[in-house]
Amino acid sequence: MKNRWLLNVGLALLVGVLILVALYKPGTEKEPEGTPLTALNAEAIQRIRLLRPKQPEIVLEKHGDEWRLTTPRAARANSFRVNELLQLASTRASTHFPAVPAELGKFGLDNPLATLFLNDAEIRFGSMHPLNNQLYVLHAGQVRPVHR
Repeated sequence: MKNRWLLNVGLALLVGVLILVALYKPGTEKEPEGTPLTALNAEAIQRIRLLRPKQPEIVLEKHGDEWRLTTPRAARANSFRVNELLQLASTRASTHFPAVPAELGKFGLDNPLATLFLNDAEIRFGSMHPLNNQLYVLHAGQVRPVHR
């Protein structure tokens, strides 16, 4: 009877070790996170322009440490919203492929939903990926699906 009890404890420990190995996968390297959308550092960005169809252009400029809305009217900018726009510069994309002008319509990039300029870097936002929660983005001649 005691031998069966020891056998059951030994099997339970073995199953526990196998579960830990399956969860933590020792010896495997972490997958790369992908490459940043732009080479810009958020601190280096001084001007943001946002263009949307049938909407007025929005221009934000950095004065010292403060962001100001300059177009369509002068006002203080919402720092939370500005930080969201600045984070787009470093958004990571795991895949990218060259933009072929004849195929931009497939990704909604021929008539983008919005065009964002971070300093002089142009980023166009197209349509959603049909299966993933990803948005097609065009920057520097590359189409990249990024998570929203």
